[in-house]
Amino acid sequence: MKVRTFVALIYKESVFYVARCRELLITATGSTKEEAVSNLRKLIEEYSKDYKLKELNNYPSKSLGEEVEEIKFECNLYDD
Repeated sequence: MKVRTFVALIYKESVFYVARCRELLITATGSTKEEAVSNLRKLIEEYSKDYKLKELNNYPSKSLGEEVEEIKFECNLYDD
């Protein structure tokens, strides 16, 4: 297992927060910013069990028309 740093774009949508991984096409939600990032981390870890994440593309973030905050977070990747 290895650790990799990702960037999450965080914004509020109605009553919940959305965390979108800038490097992958994965999005999660939560009632707080921290919960949204935690849910995103879990999704990426599950994703890495099924797919090798050796090469990641930087998908450009589209203008979301909202206040967007970038948060760096670490995630364990399964490479077995």
